[in-house]
Amino acid sequence: MRSIAALVALCACACAAADESDFELGGESLSTSDLFLPLLGARLAELAYAPSRIALEQGLAEVDMPLELVGSQGVEAEEPTAEALLSDPQWFMARTQWDKGALFVVLRGTRSVPDAVRALVAAPAAQRHNNCSWHGAVLEGARRATSLHALLRQELSAGASRDYTEVFVIGHALGGALALVLGGAGFVPRGGREEAGKPHAVSVLAFGAPPVGLGECARPAARQAAVRAFVHGADVLPRALGSSAALLGAALGSELEEALRDADAEALRDYALPEHAELVHLSARTAAATVCPQHRWRRLLQLQQRAAGAEHEQNVGYAEALGRARLAAAPLSDRDEL
Repeated sequence: MRSIAALVALCACACAAADESDFELGGESLSTSDLFLPLLGARLAELAYAPSRIALEQGLAEVDMPLELVGSQGVEAEEPTAEALLSDPQWFMARTQWDKGALFVVLRGTRSVPDAVRALVAAPAAQRHNNCSWHGAVLEGARRATSLHALLRQELSAGASRDYTEVFVIGHALGGALALVLGGAGFVPRGGREEAGKPHAVSVLAFGAPPVGLGECARPAARQAAVRAFVHGADVLPRALGSSAALLGAALGSELEEALRDADAEALRDYALPEHAELVHLSARTAAATVCPQHRWRRLLQLQQRAAGAEHEQNVGYAEALGRARLAAAPLSDRDEL
C-alpha cells in the first residue's frame, strides 16, 4: 500500500501553495500525549486509501491501538473522482477490541487537489440540515452514505453488543470535509448511552480538509462534537474555500481557470470551520504542532499574495508530519520509545 507521503506526491497535499513562513502565527504547542490520537487518526485516514480489504485489515492490526474492522464501502474501488466521492462516499468503520471502547468512522479523500477544488467550486450553494448550514455538495454526500448511517445506528443502538464511550469521525482532504459534516451536523446517532444518561463523546479529526460550514450552527449536537482540523505546511486544499479565485488559480494552474472564473467567489470565501473547533498548524519547517489562535484562523486559511505560486517546501503527509511533531515534542530521554 502506498504511504501517505506517496499520496502527497500525487497531489493530495503537496501542491503549489505558499511560503510556510506566512503561516507561523504563534499559539500553544501540543505535547506528545496531545498528539497520540491525532497521529492515530492520520494513520487511519491513510488506510482509507488501502487498495484491498486485506491491506486495510493488516493496517488496522499494526496501528498503535490495534483495531478490528466493522464494515466498509468502496475499499477496493478504482480511483474515485471527487464528484464520485460526493455522490457515493467511501469509508470504513473500525473499533477497539474491548467492550467499553471507541468506534472509528474513516472517510476516504482525494488524491487530486484540482479535482477536489473543481467539485467544491462547482456547487458552493449552502444547504441547511438540523439548524446548520453547510456546503451543499458535501452535505448531500454525507446524506447519501446510507449504508454508513445504517451501520452507525446498529453499532450505537441500546441493544448493541458493544458499549462505546467515544466515536471518532476522521478524514483526509475531501474525506475530512465529509467528516466535518457527519460529525458536526448531527449524523452520528446518540444511541443507547444517551438514553441511559451517559452519551458517548463525538470527535472529528479532519486532515487537510476545506472548511465547509457556513455561519454559526444552532444545533446543540454540533457543539457537542469536538472538532480538530489540521493544516500541514502550505497545503492548498484547506485554503481552497478561504482564498480568492485569482490566488487559487495561481496556485493550482490553468486547468482550473474556467471553473474558478465561473465560481461565486464571495460565497466560497464565506465557508469556515465551526466556531468551537481547534485549528492546528503542522509546520513542515520546524516540526511543531501549534494550535492557531481563533482570531488568526482566517490568515492561516488563506493563500498569501506574495507566495501563491511557490512550491510546497516538503513532500510530507499528515501521518508523517504528526509523527515528527510528536517526536519533537518529547523529552530526549523518551524519544527512543516513540
